[in-house]
Amino acid sequence: MANPYRWQHDHPTHFVARDELVNSLVSGLRGGLALKLIGGRGMGKSVLLQQVQTRFVGEPTTRVVLVNGPAEEGTLPAFVQDIAGKLGLAPLSRPAMDHVMELASQKGIDRIILLLDEADQYVLLGGGEVARTWFNRLEATRKAWPDRIGIVIAGGLGLLHLAHVLGSGLLSRADSFIAAPFALPELRELARPFATRGEPLGEDVIETLAVLSGGNPALATFGLQHIWAGGDPIPVLRSKFGSFPSHHADFLRAVQDSVSHRGLVQAPGRVLALVRKHGANVSREQLTEACAPDTPHVDLQQALQLLEAAGLVRVSGSPLGGPLKISPVPSIINLPTAPSGGASAPEQLLSDIISLLGNIHRFGRDFHGPNGRGRRTCTARDQDLATQRLQGHPGADRQLPHLGHGCGHLRHARVEGSGGVEAGLRAGLLGWVDVLEAPRPARSRWVLERGDRRRSRYPPQDGAPLGAHSKANLIAVGCHGARHERAGL
Repeated sequence: MANPYRWQHDHPTHFVARDELVNSLVSGLRGGLALKLIGGRGMGKSVLLQQVQTRFVGEPTTRVVLVNGPAEEGTLPAFVQDIAGKLGLAPLSRPAMDHVMELASQKGIDRIILLLDEADQYVLLGGGEVARTWFNRLEATRKAWPDRIGIVIAGGLGLLHLAHVLGSGLLSRADSFIAAPFALPELRELARPFATRGEPLGEDVIETLAVLSGGNPALATFGLQHIWAGGDPIPVLRSKFGSFPSHHADFLRAVQDSVSHRGLVQAPGRVLALVRKHGANVSREQLTEACAPDTPHVDLQQALQLLEAAGLVRVSGSPLGGPLKISPVPSIINLPTAPSGGASAPEQLLSDIISLLGNIHRFGRDFHGPNGRGRRTCTARDQDLATQRLQGHPGADRQLPHLGHGCGHLRHARVEGSGGVEAGLRAGLLGWVDVLEAPRPARSRWVLERGDRRRSRYPPQDGAPLGAHSKANLIAVGCHGARHERAGL
């Protein structure tokens, strides 16, 4: 059976059908609406547009035109001729969209569906003036031919720039849809070909893939493509994702460019930098201030919507009011950059995480709850603070002792050495460890238990440094309490 995964191509032989989103897009197009599909690099926008295209197959009076970026000449007449050519109407004597609509009507085409991919590329033409004029003309055509033309424009930062800087009426009024990251059910569906060939992937592999990819469909496909080629899945993922930043730096740069690009609006990039630095501790005022320098003003809701669509942050609550929690998505994209010189701490942490995840489901029923799954009750605050501690954020140390909510998947895990403790912490914040046992100096140890409801206090000696083995550090796992045991007791 040929490898069904090709992460560098937009035409997969196996894809995840996102029916709810596709149904919404198709419904709007049938009503002659303008829609925008927001997503970062690798989030599956092109595959979604292909799924939309197939919904109109068998409708002889409807023609769908899928345009993968601007025509090479980069001019308005070239854009029109490109669409006319795909409709079988070229060459045009008059390169105008009204002329296209007239000729299409004469050939019995009652409805034209335009699916415009890679909108960000249009914005980079001629300082944005070409893009603004082109999309404004499309809006004029849509109004002049009601219910006869529907439009989807897919992109990332370019959509925001078109609507709020270049003043595109089409984009500012278009209904928004998000190409969201894959959750675990979608990743299981993406991995279904393994079951078809009689080698289903275990839940440990799926969860490891989820952590490393952050749900980015392209990155998930990258991992599955290499697993399919052979080898033990966990070591394969460790090797391929470990070398991904050096072998595919352009992809990571493209993900960053989809939310922050020189010459375009900068608010999403500034918001992302704050979230990566401070996690949930960043205030609404700081985030709003980060959006202020752009002219015209980009509001916080729009910036967060783009960052979510790029699979870079998770947002709980509303930017418009009430509690708001924002945290970076743990993935290879958000992995901190290693300091120059010495061992690479992030790479070692990544290796430890993968090793731990690869064995979680191999320990047997004794490590799991009655249903074999365990509970996941770690709060967002616990996760945010623990993530910051792993990233060395100084403000997190003072708050770690106050964590008190349990989380777990394993009943018990023992780790050795500072690298193992850090991996255990990450496993705990992801909700996979009930009890984490780690060594302390002087032949003693800290044992963290979910069942112990007593709230632990600060490390034993006042002013003691928070080292890798300290009690407060281990409490970052999110357990309810801790007890101090002398060796041999």
